[in-house]
Amino acid sequence: MLQVNFLPWREQRQKRAIRHFLLLTLCYCAAVLLVLIIRYISIIQQNQYLAEQLALNGAVNSNLLQQISQRKQLQQQTSEQEKALSHIAAMKRLMVNRQILFPYIERALSNSLWLKMIVFRQDKLVIEGQGYGYQPIVDFYQQMEQSPLISHLELDKFSAAQSGLYSFSLSADWREAAR
Repeated sequence: MLQVNFLPWREQRQKRAIRHFLLLTLCYCAAVLLVLIIRYISIIQQNQYLAEQLALNGAVNSNLLQQISQRKQLQQQTSEQEKALSHIAAMKRLMVNRQILFPYIERALSNSLWLKMIVFRQDKLVIEGQGYGYQPIVDFYQQMEQSPLISHLELDKFSAAQSGLYSFSLSADWREAAR
């Protein structure tokens, strides 16, 4: 029988197979490395894009916050101006009402009656005075009841101060004149 030594041939085939395997492994590693590099570059670009968008959104947000702050300041200023205008209008109405009321008071006064104090408190009017005798105070009370600016006129206090001299205090609800 003939003996053939296949060992060198097998060794060459094994070496070729190993080289082929190493070459495929190297190609696979190169392909994986190439995919990883491409993915890394893509992630870096996305990161840069997102950073730019974040910076842009931050600038837009700060601009919007500044506009909101300005609008709040304008609203506050407008509110303060409206309050001031409302207060001025109330003061004007009060002055007009007083200009209407004081002629009634002057007509109701007599020579034997004088006033010590006229006080306006929110919706209340308080009048304090003195008079010689009871009748001038009653006449003053009756004439003041006819004023269109007061209602629920009441005699709060009536007392004798000296002989023939009487002190009185009237209070009434204060109304605004019809416009």
